[in-house]
Order: sequence, then C-alpha cells, then structure tokens
Amino acid sequence: MPDWRDARDVLAARWGGPAELLSATPALRALKRAVPGRRLTFLASPEAAPAARQVPEIDEVVVYDAPWAEGGPARREGGDWALAQRLRRRRFDAAVVFTRKGEDARPAALLCFLAGIPRRLAYAGPEALRLLTDRAADGPVPLGDVRRQLALVERVGCAADDDRLSLKVPELARRGVDHLLEDLALPRGRPWALIWTGAAEAEAVPDSLPEALRRLAGGGVTVVFAGPAPQEARSELIRRRMTSPSVSLVGRLGFAELTALVERAPALIAECAEAALVASALGTPVVRV
Repeated sequence: MPDWRDARDVLAARWGGPAELLSATPALRALKRAVPGRRLTFLASPEAAPAARQVPEIDEVVVYDAPWAEGGPARREGGDWALAQRLRRRRFDAAVVFTRKGEDARPAALLCFLAGIPRRLAYAGPEALRLLTDRAADGPVPLGDVRRQLALVERVGCAADDDRLSLKVPELARRGVDHLLEDLALPRGRPWALIWTGAAEAEAVPDSLPEALRRLAGGGVTVVFAGPAPQEARSELIRRRMTSPSVSLVGRLGFAELTALVERAPALIAECAEAALVASALGTPVVRV
C-alpha cells in the first residue's frame, strides 16, 4: 500500500447531487486535515458544483458532466481523454473516488489512472485491481453513507474526529436573504417554518402533508415554501391543498441563497435528502417528510 503521508495535492471525485457531496464532507475534512498544508480539489457534477464551492475543506472545484454518471450526457468523443489530460497537467499526488454502495468506481478510477495520478483509492472489487493502488470492500454490516465514506479514507490513515457535515453560507447570500425576509414582511412576532419541496415531480402528494401544513398555519405559523425551479408545480399543488395562506420562494433562489434561508429558518420541513442534509450541516431543526 503506497504511503499517503506525502500526498499534498489530492483530487477527490464524487458524482451525484448536493446530497451525495454533503454526505462525503466528513471524509473530505479527514482527508484535508491528515496532512498539514494538503490541498484538496473536488471533481464534481454540474448539479453538485454550487454546493462544493460552499464546503470550506475544498480548495478548488473542477466541474465535469460525466457520461457514465446516472443522468449524465451522451458520451462525447474525446471528452474523458481531454479531462484526463487536464488533470495530468495538475500533477496530483493522489485521488479518492467516493461512490454509493453498489456504484461502479471503475470509470472514475480509469480517469485518474489515465491522468497519471500515482495513488488511487475507492471501494471496488478485484476486477478494479489494476486501476487502483488502494481499495476497500464493503463489510457484512451495511454502513450509512457518511460512515462508509469515512471508513474509506481511514484505509489510508485519514481518521476523523467527528462526523459533522461541512457547509458554509456565503455572507453575500446571507445578506440577500435577510433583505428578502424583510421584504416579505412576515407578521412580526409570529413564528414561521420553511418547507423545501424536492420530491419527484410525478410523485403523488400524500394527504398528510397539506393537512399538517394547514394545522401549522392554523396555529399561527407562517409557512414559507422554497426549492429549485423544477419544484414549482409540486409546491403550488401543496399550497392549493393547504387552503391556508402561505408564501412561496420556489424557483427564486440559487443554492447559496437556499442555504442562507435554511440557516435563518426556525425549523425546516424537508421533502428530500438534500434539504435534510443542508439543515443538518447548518444546525437547523429539521423534520423529514
């Protein structure tokens, strides 16, 4: 097993959205802190890139829409090779490929191999032996995603002090959300709660959700909806079924502003893992529905 103690310039890669990135942040922190002065570059999907830029342990973000990733584009001739050559010029000392259980690490491992990165770590079976210098195998007891990524970097001597998620809200986004909340003129002295819609568009809205929100509103709580633009139709359906006044910011905020809003919220109702993980990282009380 190669020694990782002199690996000062490290590439970390994970595909997926902000939820997958946030689950890996404790492992990224362990990787960063294991060697003083270590620089961490993160290879991210376009969906995860805005969140990656808010992770304090990440020094640089490289964005790549990988054709092998779920929902990725059709393969572009020469695209992977062009990225491999770009990474080769950076002369990384090591690379870590983070994956979900059951996800194949070999395409990303091959990319790192072609980039000439001398140390390469991922979860993989014997079939990836030539692509990796270090590999881990899942044990008989399933691990949660945060713990699974921590166990991976522990293989190369990067132990974590804790499993807190990392996310920093930009000050500009925080100020913008403060002004937005002032403009909304929420009733002074009246509590409010945020709901981040994020279920699949075709997924039916359970009767219990509008009913619970109606009860909140009836108890004097102002309900504020937020989420990305594709959730507008779903959030409007929930609002109509609430039959109580509410406020919608769905589609009006980027990721940075959404995180600032979650930070300011007294409580979050989360319809998706991304929202729940953002709340966990920022210390906002959260209920997952």
